Amino acid sequence: MRGVGEKKARLYARANEAAIEAYARLVQTKNIDCRLERVTSYLYSNIDETKLKEELKAATFLGIDAFWTKETELPFAVAGAVGFRNQAQFCATDFVKYIAGELEILEHTMVEKVRGKKVFTKDKVYTADYIVMATHYPMRNVPGFYFLRQHQERSFVLELSGC
Repeated sequence: MRGVGEKKARLYARANEAAIEAYARLVQTKNIDCRLERVTSYLYSNIDETKLKEELKAATFLGIDAFWTKETELPFAVAGAVGFRNQAQFCATDFVKYIAGELEILEHTMVEKVRGKKVFTKDKVYTADYIVMATHYPMRNVPGFYFLRQHQERSFVLELSGC
């Protein structure tokens, strides 16, 4: 909560919980076979418990379902861990394959401008209820001009068998 305050920390926690529920509803409603399961997530240390105990105190203060343990499902011993119950995991590849089938996805398409629910390209105007702009650099960043302060990085996605 340090730096952002209790109100924003509480909103962030609730937003994350709501996101888990929204994904679970979507998977159930659309019957997506992505092996969604509820799990406990662990924040752990192999060295020191002090900061973890502070995390636990903050989490419980915010009403997050968290607990202290030294016994985890991790394949190694830990000095201590904060467990967060009722988290979720699923195969993202299977989820995206299903969802992408319902969407019109335009790759390598130069967008000239976005106005409201319209996307303008050189050859066509697209209308959509929701527009996702996935770029390395922000398109709409006035007055921030963040692109002037950015550097290029690469990130990769890896799919492993048994996902």
